[in-house]
Formats: sequence, structure tokens, C-alpha cells
Amino acid sequence: MPPITTVDGRRIGRRGLKTRQAILTATAEMLADTGVVDMKVMDLARVAGTSPATFYQYFATRDAVLLELAADLVRQTARAVATATDGATALSACFKVWQSHGPVLRTVEVLAATNADFRKIRGRIRKPLADFLGRAAASDAFPVEQVNAVLAMVSATAADSPTARERTTVLNVALTTIGC
Repeated sequence: MPPITTVDGRRIGRRGLKTRQAILTATAEMLADTGVVDMKVMDLARVAGTSPATFYQYFATRDAVLLELAADLVRQTARAVATATDGATALSACFKVWQSHGPVLRTVEVLAATNADFRKIRGRIRKPLADFLGRAAASDAFPVEQVNAVLAMVSATAADSPTARERTTVLNVALTTIGC
């Protein structure tokens, strides 16, 4: 992984990494509390205990910090799938990761409707599981569209903080649908 840098390309020191992480943490907290619609850089900076000018040293825009949170979700999804031995464990592990990052996943879904960067990251979030399920499917003729539809259902459910019963139902339907 390349070193983390500021917007203008300078390497970030230990103190700067803490500030950057505080901004990421504040953003995740605000997504959980208020959502993305009314989120402003000034509010993010205030919650992070810094100034808007400092925010802009680390992230060019509000969307840049949101995309960074989504990129972390991509990495965590890939790690979850890497430890899976079958479709059921892969799906369950991803669901758990996605559910724990529900506000980020909801934000990606909302912004993907109008923003190509968020459509791309949504695809990257789903790709590790889609690839795994495609390999684990019972038939070689298994349609990719069906895997994508199942992933959309699973990620949407995970993002909405389901009950244990809803979670079990969705996972069972998904596994049955794709034949894993």
C-alpha cells in the first residue's frame, strides 16, 4: 500500500495521521447520526476537533472522505471473503462486515444514483463476494446478473440494520437463489 499523503502530495507524519483518522472517525459517526444529505465539511471538522482548512489538507472534498471510508469497506470485504471456505461463510462474513458499516454502505448506495465514483466503489465493495459466489455456484451456467441481484439485496439489507430474523431470511434466500 502506498504511503498516505496530503492532498498536495506530501507524506503525512504521525500527528497528521491521527488528525486524518479523527476526520474519518468523525465522518463515520456523523453518517450514523445524521446521514449524508446535510453533512458539511465545517461540521465534519468541528466534530473531528479541527478546522475546515485542516480538513482540506487531507481530503479535497466531502466526497473524498466518504470514498476513503468506502475504500476501507472494500478492503474489509476482501479480507472477509479471503477467509471463507464456502458460499455460506463468505456471504455471512460479508453481511457482518457490511452491517457493521451500514451508514457507509447506505451512503454509497444513495450517492451511487448520481455519482460515477460512488457507482464504481459500490462495484468494488461487491466484487470480492460476487467473484467468490460465482466460483462457488452450483452451475457453470450461473448468470452473473443473478449474483449481482442477490448482492444488491444483501447489501441493501445489511445497510438497513436488520433484525436477526431478517438477516437469517435474507442469507437463506440468497444462498438458495445462487445454489451455494
